[in-house]
Amino acid sequence: MKKNEIDLNLIATSGEEFSFLSSELQKLHELGELLIKDENNTVRFFIRPIDGPHYEIEFNYRLKCERQCSRCGQEFSKVVTQTHKEYLSTSLSEGEEQGFHLVENSKHWMWAEFLRQTLELEAPYQELCKSDCKPVDVRVILEGEKTKINSPFEGLKNFKTKK
Repeated sequence: MKKNEIDLNLIATSGEEFSFLSSELQKLHELGELLIKDENNTVRFFIRPIDGPHYEIEFNYRLKCERQCSRCGQEFSKVVTQTHKEYLSTSLSEGEEQGFHLVENSKHWMWAEFLRQTLELEAPYQELCKSDCKPVDVRVILEGEKTKINSPFEGLKNFKTKK
């Protein structure tokens, strides 16, 4: 079994807790591009069987993640702390699909991939590096800081057509 998997066959009926610290999380390629090295990064899972092939999972994490501002485009770091409750199943009957995450590959749950998807889906669509972030003026970037463009049509003032 790999370090990014949890074997659900080995979970006691009373449940089992799994904790991962920063040093373990940084080694996982599924999370590597999302996380910033921080000694306080932690992930905790508590998994317990609830009925046959179904499992309840409670997990919480505190992770320092790399984000990009949707207004100015600058990269910034952000500490994300969340607590979730999800349901896993190793097989689903018809009508049971709603509310369960299907665990493929027998009973080996790929927790690192699951966490990566959770982090990506939770990121706000238009996240800002700070509340008063100013948008970057693209014209300044393209023309240089000393060039002043008053109108987008100003470049056409010397345009001449052939008669």
